[in-house]
This record gives sequence, C-alpha cells and structure tokens, in this order.
Amino acid sequence: MNEAANNPNPSRRVLIVEDEVNQRQMLTRVIREAEFDCAAVASAEEALALLEEDARFGVAMLDLNLPGMDGLSLATRMFSRWPDIRCIILTGYATLDAARQAFKLDVIDFLIKPSSLGEIEAAISRAWLKHRDRAPDAEAVAATHPRASGTDRYGRTDQYRRRGTADD
Repeated sequence: MNEAANNPNPSRRVLIVEDEVNQRQMLTRVIREAEFDCAAVASAEEALALLEEDARFGVAMLDLNLPGMDGLSLATRMFSRWPDIRCIILTGYATLDAARQAFKLDVIDFLIKPSSLGEIEAAISRAWLKHRDRAPDAEAVAATHPRASGTDRYGRTDQYRRRGTADD
C-alpha cells in the first residue's frame, strides 16, 4: 500500500545523505525515534535520483564531504529543483568558510560530528517546522514555487529584487 495514503503529513519525512554506513544507520534510528519517516542514501547522486522518484521530503540531512558531489553542491541543486525542502549540513570537517556558504544557501543548521542526539533531534525539528510553516499543504507548495508565482524562494518578486539597483 502507498505510504502517502497512510501518512497524513507525508512531508514529515527526512532524507539522510551520509556515506559512512554506521553514521547513516545511527541517524536513521535517531530520526525514526523522533517520529519522522526517513530514507537514507550514501551519495548525492542517489539522493537526487530518489527525489526525482519521490520528492515528498520536508527535510534533508546532508553530509558535507560526500564522494562525488559535496553536500553544499547537493543543497544548491536541491533548492533549485525543490525549493521548499529544508536542509541541515552535518560534517566532521567543519571550516568557517563552509559554514558561511551553508548559511548563505539558507541551510537551517550546520552540525559538527560528533553531534549529540539532542542536537540532531533539535535540528530536525527546527528544519521541519520551517518547512511546515513555508509549505503547509500541496496547494501552498504549488503557490509558493518560484516558477508558479513569479517570486524567488523568499517570496520576493522581480520588481522587489530590482528595487535599489543603479537603474533607478
């Protein structure tokens, strides 16, 4: 039976992208114990393929250092294709530059491994609340999609973005 039919809030799903098997299993367990559904993959390419098949994820937890495409590049691709998904970066190799880049992308949290279970649960909850507040239902998702509404992911119109330029 289709999981979406049984789940009254299918966006309460988390996509985990983590190449380390033990870390991926631990995150899966923690997220399920926090009463979220989740799917876990080992690479950015697998994540994009999964999202193409089933984009009903409200939150994605991304390892920064993945084989192939890194977590920041994946977040950029995800935001351009699925603007309402909220992302969390998790890394064992944090740099100030990577954290700055993540927050410029509007990543919800930047966690450093090893993170406590409480930090992981809190980050997932914050990200889901941001997703829920942004897209409470399918009609709202369609209405707030940049191509459908003529706005960017922050709700700004072209006219607003042009305001204050040298052409004024």
